[in-house]
Amino acid sequence: MSRTRAFTLIELLVVISIVAVLAGVLLPAIKAVKSTAEQVRCASNMRQAGTYLLQYGNENDGRFPGGGHDGNGSISWNNIINSELLADSAVRMPRMGTPGLNELGCRSFKPVDSYRRGWALSDVAAGGSYNATTKKSSYGQVFDPPATRGSAWAGWSVYFLGAHIDRFTAKPLKLLLGEVEQGGDTIYGIGNLRYRHKSGQSTNVLFVDGHVAGVPDPAKNTMVQVGL
Repeated sequence: MSRTRAFTLIELLVVISIVAVLAGVLLPAIKAVKSTAEQVRCASNMRQAGTYLLQYGNENDGRFPGGGHDGNGSISWNNIINSELLADSAVRMPRMGTPGLNELGCRSFKPVDSYRRGWALSDVAAGGSYNATTKKSSYGQVFDPPATRGSAWAGWSVYFLGAHIDRFTAKPLKLLLGEVEQGGDTIYGIGNLRYRHKSGQSTNVLFVDGHVAGVPDPAKNTMVQVGL
């Protein structure tokens, strides 16, 4: 009469140890693959956003979107594109914070603590500083009064387009759009970038020539130019 041989305690412990070792090897690799896939997806969305930025410029005297103030407060470049260029589109440019269902962006845009994650446009591209006294923008074109832009802006107190695309044509490594964690919607330097991909070692940047690249942290970063 045959007898069924059961695992001994030592054999069971060996099997458990092997499984634990395999899990320790595979889980970091799976996490790295997921992180890379997320960065690629974010980069694809950022590239599409870059297409909208350039399309907006082509339709607005060669200038990037700037901003303004309507009766409800300040309006940033992303909302300008949504209202002027994408009004009839199902796709929307993301606001700061967690993207809505039809908004471009990344899952990692979820707000953390007091920060609001999202994309920020180069401060230069967005027109730079607006002086309320002189009613001039550092690099942008101001419409004073805004109604001179068109009847749709008749109720606005401020409206301006951003910098002219020609200002960037000879500078292919000029940052146009970056991933940030800050309260505003424009970026002033590489110190504003947030490195949330590849365990905090990389961030996506859209350059003015239309390509998107994952760049390393500032200590290793020599390829991003922000100012003029």
